[in-house]
Amino acid sequence: MQSRPMHQPKVDNNQDQSFDLEELESFSKKISEKQGTSFDAQEIMTKYDSNEDGLISKTESSSLKEDNAFNLETPQ
Repeated sequence: MQSRPMHQPKVDNNQDQSFDLEELESFSKKISEKQGTSFDAQEIMTKYDSNEDGLISKTESSSLKEDNAFNLETPQ
């Protein structure tokens, strides 16, 4: 039986298919409250916003997820 992923808060609060710094900061706070880990939103933006438009697009976020840059817990 496959375990279901833990419910995680959404990053893209305004549902525009990208994340801005404010959304990343809000998500970091929610993750910290939920699982006690955190990440630096500005560091994430700098590293993964490859075109430097102030947004992490759906395409850019694929690398972020692969790297587990949000330090999300994975189900055991």
